[in-house]
Amino acid sequence: KRKIFVQLRRHPKKCSLCLSGGYLTLIPLSDSRLQPPKTKSLLALVITLSILSASAVFFLVPRGVSVGTIKVHSHEISFNRTQATYQIVLSTIIPVYNPNWLPVELSGTVNVSFYDQEAGHFFLDAATISRRANPEELHLRLNASSVPRDYLLTIYTQCFTFPHSLIFFLKADLQSKYLGATWNLPKIDNYFMINCNETKHHHDDHDVHYIDSSLGTRVQGEASSHQQPSRRMLM
Repeated sequence: KRKIFVQLRRHPKKCSLCLSGGYLTLIPLSDSRLQPPKTKSLLALVITLSILSASAVFFLVPRGVSVGTIKVHSHEISFNRTQATYQIVLSTIIPVYNPNWLPVELSGTVNVSFYDQEAGHFFLDAATISRRANPEELHLRLNASSVPRDYLLTIYTQCFTFPHSLIFFLKADLQSKYLGATWNLPKIDNYFMINCNETKHHHDDHDVHYIDSSLGTRVQGEASSHQQPSRRMLM
């Protein structure tokens, strides 16, 4: 394209824009240097990045995992008066709420005491809680048969005479792991009463994964994915 040259008269005082040779070069309107910046493309890119960042924060930001009301009942109670022994297996249901959009791993310890004596404990190792669980139930079977022999008479008396029930205390320290970070859940410390005359026997379901856990054994469980609410049974 043609360039237009305009000759200007030299006037040292009035023509401050004049070149030394007395000419100014006019740039054609089609020159790329005169085109406006790509504002729309930059604005679309900024909006896209903002949406992606907000979505990542919304879906990945950690949300607090919590535990609902714990239910405990006797799964099995048996006594051997000849050998002065007993067997108490407690079935514990712990509902876990996971509001995160990704699964979390729950671990920790659960301790059961008969008054001031430890009756049994349970190690929970990396149990996976499904995303958006509302809630997912952890079913634990606790062997509460390790009370010292000095307390056997108290257990017999309370079961076979008034009040026909036993008082146990449950304490739990649980941790949740999400995206590599670990958080401690509020400590659980409550008590419950077991009716010796209303022992419930449960049969193993084919869709629940059972793991044998004798007293003090470290266990790991897997969740069943098709129950509402989700259930997992650990022994």
